[in-house]
Amino acid sequence: MKTKTLVIIALVGAMLVLHQNGVRAGWSVRQLTSGLSQASAAQGQIVGGVGPNGACFWNAKTGTRSDLDYLSSSHYSVVLALDGNRQVGLTNNYTRFPYNVYYYVSHAYLWNGSSASFTDLSPAGWMASECKGANAGQQVGCVSHYLDVEEYGHACLWSGTSNSFVDLNPGSAYYSIASGAWAGWQVGYSFPCQPNGTSEAELWHGSAASMVNLGAGLALGIYGSQVVGESGVGHACVWSNVFSGTGVTQTDLHPGGFDTGADLIGVNSSATAVFTGAQVGYVVQRYGCDSQWGPEYWDFYYAALWRGSASSFVNLDSIAGSNGDTEATGVFVSGDGEIWVSGYIEDQGCGVGALLWHFIPGISGTVTLNNYVGDITQVPVTVEVQSTSSTTAIETDTVSLDSAGNYSFIPTTQGLSGTYNVVAKASHWLAQCVPTVLDTDGSGVANFSLINGDVNGDNFIEDQDYSLLGVSWYSAVGDANYNVNADLNGDGFVEDQDYSIMGMNWYASGDPF
Repeated sequence: MKTKTLVIIALVGAMLVLHQNGVRAGWSVRQLTSGLSQASAAQGQIVGGVGPNGACFWNAKTGTRSDLDYLSSSHYSVVLALDGNRQVGLTNNYTRFPYNVYYYVSHAYLWNGSSASFTDLSPAGWMASECKGANAGQQVGCVSHYLDVEEYGHACLWSGTSNSFVDLNPGSAYYSIASGAWAGWQVGYSFPCQPNGTSEAELWHGSAASMVNLGAGLALGIYGSQVVGESGVGHACVWSNVFSGTGVTQTDLHPGGFDTGADLIGVNSSATAVFTGAQVGYVVQRYGCDSQWGPEYWDFYYAALWRGSASSFVNLDSIAGSNGDTEATGVFVSGDGEIWVSGYIEDQGCGVGALLWHFIPGISGTVTLNNYVGDITQVPVTVEVQSTSSTTAIETDTVSLDSAGNYSFIPTTQGLSGTYNVVAKASHWLAQCVPTVLDTDGSGVANFSLINGDVNGDNFIEDQDYSLLGVSWYSAVGDANYNVNADLNGDGFVEDQDYSIMGMNWYASGDPF
């Protein structure tokens, strides 16, 4: 169980390895701004949310933030979704009512990239509204005759103006919320009976009459033919083939490994956003105990990524190295397999920080250069990708190691997926082959431990290597007969220790290279 802290932690990259040209393969994470902030949506390196000054969006590539609104004790705003150059969300204003009573009232807002471009989408006749999703010029959310827009709301649809409002609430529903949109379709959920009853995941196509029930649960996001949300048993899930009319399937994404711990009451999960087969959300553990004041409960949230199955779960919280709660709120996948995930970290309710996780597909791992005390960052390592049926290289890259022996490279060969032989060789070390499973994006992990003593680099330790060692015997760096490849331990001298290393590995041979 993780321990919550009272300050936002300093975030560092985890599971990161450096490519020789400085590009990182694997996962990285960064906090988008100092101070209180929260990221709610991702569209590549453009991320929407709320910053120190209210609703905003960040350009993670340039490191800039564009403020869309202002923040004060009587006003709050947030971006909840992105649609090209448009941003949607809500503003919350401290509003005066009769008898000099004040309440916060939310209004759905649409921006076009600047604070001056806002459109208030709240339709006439409704007290409150909020916009939760957008795509292809349409916006979705809910409206209400009451202050609590979600508790007593009607799912709704806009097309850029308040006058375009369409009520999606089915006649049988007590209340409903639309949470996502894609290509003219909308998803959300309804409560057919009363508050705190069973929620039903819903799919609409522009009208209340078009509603299709997906079963018990919450539908929270949509992209293509996939809808994500939460099943009736409180598990993150994905519905596929939702436009087929028949054959809609539901896959449980709930991961294992979170159901142990003292005072643990239960574990739930939820998927909140989807993009081209990648789903994000969170896992939450609830702990509880009895006290003199009665039962007490506390929750721990872990940001999560899936690729269509429970077994594909990636714990984004561990990548952030977090002691606070983390949630993932948006996801974007590029054509070459890069993944951006927006989200935030919260520490016991005292502070919230906007986060952006970034994954670059590649082959990575560690290389141990055995019996070597020199600077491993100065030793190039050649890595080949071979099929399991041939020693012919499909891909060859020369990588540099960091001080811990980590490496990575981003394959240029397209379509690498399945099991391959990944082979590594350094100058006076033998080649080693590691069978490696590559994901559909060409990513995989291969770790090596290379045998030292191959002075001539022919992948075999034998007489010729011994002869070359003799030529350089008792030489040092700068001597005419000094051979860096005969200096097996990298201490700057060719002497007894190098001879011992060679003898220890005498007549060893490397894997085909």
